[in-house]
Amino acid sequence: MVEEALSYSKQRPDSSLEEFRFIVHSADQEGISTFQEKFGPLKRERQRRLLVPSRPRTGHANRRRQETPILPEPTCTKVRIGDLKVEVVKGDITKECSDGIVSVVHEDLKMENGNLSASIVRASGSTVQDELTAKFPQQPGSVVTTSAGDLAAKYIIHMVIGSGNKKHLQKCVHAALKEVYSMGLQSVSIPAIGSGGLGLRPSDSAEVVLWTIRAFSEAVNSSGMACELRVVVLEDTVVAAFESKLKQIKRELHQASGFTEEDDVEEEPVGVQLPLTCFQHRVTVYGHQEVLDEAIEALRNGVSKECSSFEITEDVISRLPKRCKRDLRQNAREQDVGLDFSKEGAISLKGYPCDVLAMHPKVSKVLNDQVKEEHKIDCAEMTAGKVQWCYYSVKGKQEPFDKMANYDIETAFQSKTSSVSFTHKNMQAEIKFDSKEVKFLKTGAIKCVFRKEGK
Repeated sequence: MVEEALSYSKQRPDSSLEEFRFIVHSADQEGISTFQEKFGPLKRERQRRLLVPSRPRTGHANRRRQETPILPEPTCTKVRIGDLKVEVVKGDITKECSDGIVSVVHEDLKMENGNLSASIVRASGSTVQDELTAKFPQQPGSVVTTSAGDLAAKYIIHMVIGSGNKKHLQKCVHAALKEVYSMGLQSVSIPAIGSGGLGLRPSDSAEVVLWTIRAFSEAVNSSGMACELRVVVLEDTVVAAFESKLKQIKRELHQASGFTEEDDVEEEPVGVQLPLTCFQHRVTVYGHQEVLDEAIEALRNGVSKECSSFEITEDVISRLPKRCKRDLRQNAREQDVGLDFSKEGAISLKGYPCDVLAMHPKVSKVLNDQVKEEHKIDCAEMTAGKVQWCYYSVKGKQEPFDKMANYDIETAFQSKTSSVSFTHKNMQAEIKFDSKEVKFLKTGAIKCVFRKEGK
């Protein structure tokens, strides 16, 4: 359609027709993205022509050349969903330095039977296949985690695939994300699932991966998923499809949070609430611009008079981590309250009195939680100087628990409870004091524990 419109324009330079308009349904995001991609090179070419001065031509030089459309180069596209950072990059997943990479295997767990898994096992070495074979059999839709062998990553999360059905693949991606979340990994690389031997179109693969990531992030939003998730794609056409889907998600999240393009800063993640219906209107005034300006100024002054400012001053504010500040800004936007951290050791709230009053307890809770966390860290430091809990490794070496885990264990021991659950190096564990054993819930490993007093 675009090419026909351009052809018509070139063949009839003296036509009175001034404008073509292509109407795409607002729900057809793929259609909108396709038109935007088509118009991008045309806009850039038009800008280039405006910048380059024209020169007079003679003879055959006056004939117009038929220009080949310039396809947009694949770029790195990213979006933040809560504490989860999602980006699409072009590259080789075997060269990723993430904590974990996601792979695909069939029910036989033989990596050489798939294009992606075969390239991974060639780069990682036979150790990974040996670990995988030791966990045979597995049901389709399950996940198996192994080491990464010779790769720069630490772990490989293998999704056991039974078919190329989109719903089944979504279930597999969800299981992989659940595994990543339970392991507490900080960075993960995932391929374009289904776009290879399973036969999915690039747009369907992007829908399976990115929509599942968004849904999972919304499901765990209350507990948070602080992680960097890289979708690593090799082919340009697949990269373009994933970028288009990710930009669609980005627009929807921006609409839900009231963001504009200027507000899209990496440190300010948008919320993941489902978007409400939003409308944007353009007003054209004929002969009454002065009246409109006066009305807008009166409205602005009225709102300013009704709004009140409130400042909270605490030493702990200057030590708030970025994650806490992001949460407070998100809550302030939802409450329609202006929130400012520009003054050292202070938080300024501005808005209607009822909204500011509703926001104040949320700020107080975040500050109190930070004070409690800092107090716990101080207590953990003091405890580590007096008592150290340890466990014996497989080789019989004494391994100390980290300071926060050590504090939780010693507190439970002093209160004479029979057991205590805690986190050690992002691993959930439980100690039963009667048996003097610790069980790591992820692996099921059981180790002997003991308590040492003194430094």
